Amino acid sequence: MVAKQEWNIIQNPESLAAKLIKARYFRRSSLLEASLGYNPSFAWRSIWKARQILLHGCRWRIGSGDRIRVMYDQWLRGNGDRWVSSPQVECVYELFVKDLLIENYKAWDIAKTRNLFIGQVVEDIIATPLINSVKDDKVVWEEERNGCYSVKSGYNLAMRCIFRGDRHHVEEDDTLVFFGCVATRECWMAAGLSQLLENPAYQDGTVADRVFEMCRNEDNAMIGRVSSLFWCIWHNRNDKIWNDNIQLPSQVGRMVFSVWNEWFTVHQLRRQNIVPVEDSRPVRWEKPSVGWIKCNVDAAFVVGSSITSMGLCFHDTNGQFVAGLTQ
Repeated sequence: MVAKQEWNIIQNPESLAAKLIKARYFRRSSLLEASLGYNPSFAWRSIWKARQILLHGCRWRIGSGDRIRVMYDQWLRGNGDRWVSSPQVECVYELFVKDLLIENYKAWDIAKTRNLFIGQVVEDIIATPLINSVKDDKVVWEEERNGCYSVKSGYNLAMRCIFRGDRHHVEEDDTLVFFGCVATRECWMAAGLSQLLENPAYQDGTVADRVFEMCRNEDNAMIGRVSSLFWCIWHNRNDKIWNDNIQLPSQVGRMVFSVWNEWFTVHQLRRQNIVPVEDSRPVRWEKPSVGWIKCNVDAAFVVGSSITSMGLCFHDTNGQFVAGLTQ
């Protein structure tokens, strides 16, 4: 029932309730991508948990394709995953669906698609229907013919996920490594590490034995990607325990791919002594908005000792000093 309210926010982003919640909790993302945030209200915590239902049952219906991100949104059709699987070539991570269409014509650019993507993804994209009468990109609910969420179908989907062990349910015999909240075989595949899963050299022994065997035989890049995978699984496990939030294994795998790429790029820059270009715009202190108090904070420590100090400084709406603290 709470997911119904979340559905209303997605479908009516200009409503007062939607604007208020967005301004407070997910100003820089969509509702389905929002984090729980700091000090959430009971209402927002409930909405945030209910999004798991929509993540399982929603997808984008393609209109112009200019709002749908190729690698980060649910838009594929069929019985498989609605997300495009990773890894793919680097350039596709910034594309929108419109970039895969023939210019000024609503049809897939098949040659371009085959050139950009690898594996089964090409056929999944081409098989996704394009309807000329649909002009705007829109999130639809797959469990109802009219594309609209209903409490009944949402409940039925939740029960299938919990009791029937369908593709969203975690089955222990489908894991190479199990950390209590994700089936990591799918994570490994989404992270582009499926070749290690199939390597007969790593099929025997305990989980620890397999990991050490990999570290002994693989190059630094492969070890780094495996380390990124374990870190993301650990992060997801903690998110489940403390926030009751769990991501799909394919989502964790895509996060692994992104984390490794960022880490590798930064260290390549350091190795080549390339200094990132700094923003030339000066950083200016700004007084808080009307009705707010601004607190600036800093801290320092003395190397080789246990001494640490901190300072706080409060200013009011007019930028006037109100109070301070050092300790």
